[in-house]
Amino acid sequence: MPRVSAAAHAQAVGPWLCRLSLDRMKPACYTGLVNLSDSNHGLSSMTSLDTSVQIMMIRRSLEGFPTYRIPAPFSVRWYQPSDELHWLAMKARADQFHRAELTYYQQTYGPYAHLLPERQAFLCDGAGQPIGTATAWFEDFAGQQYGKVNWVFIVPEVQGQGLAKPLLSIIGQRLIALGHTNALLYTLTARLPAIQLYQHFGFVPCIRHDGDAEAWMHVNHQLRVPFHTAQYVDMERA
Repeated sequence: MPRVSAAAHAQAVGPWLCRLSLDRMKPACYTGLVNLSDSNHGLSSMTSLDTSVQIMMIRRSLEGFPTYRIPAPFSVRWYQPSDELHWLAMKARADQFHRAELTYYQQTYGPYAHLLPERQAFLCDGAGQPIGTATAWFEDFAGQQYGKVNWVFIVPEVQGQGLAKPLLSIIGQRLIALGHTNALLYTLTARLPAIQLYQHFGFVPCIRHDGDAEAWMHVNHQLRVPFHTAQYVDMERA
């Protein structure tokens, strides 16, 4: 994807922001499980393992990405105008670690807002109301462009109904359809259910520095099936 200057960024997203109203947002409600995947934007890595630390996972090849069907009566649709508000409302309810406002959404997706209709999925209930989301995004890393599993979350009242695997499956298949051959994602050490989900989908730890190795050692002690260090993608030795 082309890089966008600050001036072009402001010109592209200014009108897009102006048409939105925060008055329509639901209040934050931090209940239930946390969201599954973090963006790397706005979440700095922390040095103490007493707090949740941002970690990275990679799948070097998307070949053979697992597929799961969405159970009835749920369905998936793709971004439509003003879905920013649904995204923010769901995130406020599902995520206890990171609070986001409209400016965060704009900074994350605004420069490429025209790509959202083919990259941002919304999981809907039987009435067609959004109850979860995930984005098939992209990021330049280590000299190449990766597909990116970005901000996966499902609202608390429908968690535990077998929806995370189908949603992640749809994002992986969309990345493949858009020409990506590999993928990365960011999450937090506290999100053990998410890490185990990504492990099931073939993602492995990415070691960017000594802090990552320490964080994964901490995570491995809590996983049902720990990663072997031979599975790590060590960027310091690549």
